[in-house]
Amino acid sequence: MRRRWSFLLTFLLLCILPPLAAQDLEKAAEGLNRLGGKKPTLPGQLYEPQRIGRPLTFDDWVSSACWLDDSHFALGSFDELRLYTADGKLVKKIKHDAGPVKSLCYDSNSKKLFAGCHQRILVIDPETYKVISKWKGHRGEVNDLTLSADSTQLISISNDQTIRIWDLASGSQVHAIEKLDQPGYSVDISPDGKLLAIGLGDESSSTAPGLVQLWSFETREKIADLTPHKKQTTVVRFTHDGAKLLTGSIDERIHVYDVATHKALGYFAGHPRPVNDLIILNDNDTVISASGGQYKKLFEFKIWRISEGEALGSVEPHEDAVVAIAVSPDEKTLVTASHDKTAVIFSLKDMPVP
Repeated sequence: MRRRWSFLLTFLLLCILPPLAAQDLEKAAEGLNRLGGKKPTLPGQLYEPQRIGRPLTFDDWVSSACWLDDSHFALGSFDELRLYTADGKLVKKIKHDAGPVKSLCYDSNSKKLFAGCHQRILVIDPETYKVISKWKGHRGEVNDLTLSADSTQLISISNDQTIRIWDLASGSQVHAIEKLDQPGYSVDISPDGKLLAIGLGDESSSTAPGLVQLWSFETREKIADLTPHKKQTTVVRFTHDGAKLLTGSIDERIHVYDVATHKALGYFAGHPRPVNDLIILNDNDTVISASGGQYKKLFEFKIWRISEGEALGSVEPHEDAVVAIAVSPDEKTLVTASHDKTAVIFSLKDMPVP
């Protein structure tokens, strides 16, 4: 009889404790303060970047974007990768059989383009327009890619709940961080190469908080659980000085963390739709973030500053979710990718200076 009661008690605890933990995490996310307090850079007037050319049309969703240099960028779609000039002229279509290209990363040293797809990473030579290698190891979509600080390794994260680290020279897998707490959607490395930030979440659950974690790149051990999002975390990015970490989520918020203290400084709530991607410019203050979800309209990107917490520009260039954005190395040109099967190019040359 005692064994039966002991078993029932254990079963009840296992059922009850996870929801309580999730509630605590959501409460922590809800307790953050919204960024703001300073006047917007352009009171009463929003900055609108100039479009360059017509939208670039595809046969399927445009799911990823990446610049190779100031003059060329790549876009990923289903079973296809395209290279364009900065003004939108098509250079080459590269066909493959790996499904949607969920992530793109370019290494300027080796001059190789890496494409994260279903269960594999494609290695592409942009000069010959050929897939020269396929790295296998993941068992799900490769949702994000980033280079190590010394550009000798590639880090990939997948919804198979693993992070994998690859040697660029040999293509071999160096290390794997397995059994993450949730499916992985985004990864970034700090400018000094010491920290990995990862964004996790369960898109099938509307109640599971989106976790944000810091890991040691050297020891491959978790350092901290940061204040989570209320729903799946979609993107994590360090500022260029490594002082702050920004994360976007389906909960329509962008959290800003102090990396040294692991504390959340507040959140930007300018998007009324899920945040899908974000870029932090070299001034460590200006942010471009993209959003959109299942609800109609407000498929937009916003330009805002961390120090102000207010949007200085907002554009709705698509008819479906804006899922990826990329800015040229000289920060003069922006490209947006969308589920409406198009990509749009914008000039940022006249952006107001902070």
